[in-house]
Amino acid sequence: MLQPWFLPARIMRIVRGLIPADYRQRMHDYFNDYGCMRCGLLEVPYKSNGRCRACMSIVYTRFEPSVNRRSAKRLPKC
Repeated sequence: MLQPWFLPARIMRIVRGLIPADYRQRMHDYFNDYGCMRCGLLEVPYKSNGRCRACMSIVYTRFEPSVNRRSAKRLPKC
């Protein structure tokens, strides 16, 4: 969801197709070495972007309303 950062799904898929798999793997490698980037726990299931499932759930829950608030402000007025 987050990488490439904040792009529409169609564009994200195109960009991800250009990025080598070992580059995308780096966040999972970090997680394996140090644990979740947010909470720091080691013995939890990995989800994505260097975070565990619980922390990514928090990020996703916060992300959508944040984007929606700002998208509404950026819509052109008719």
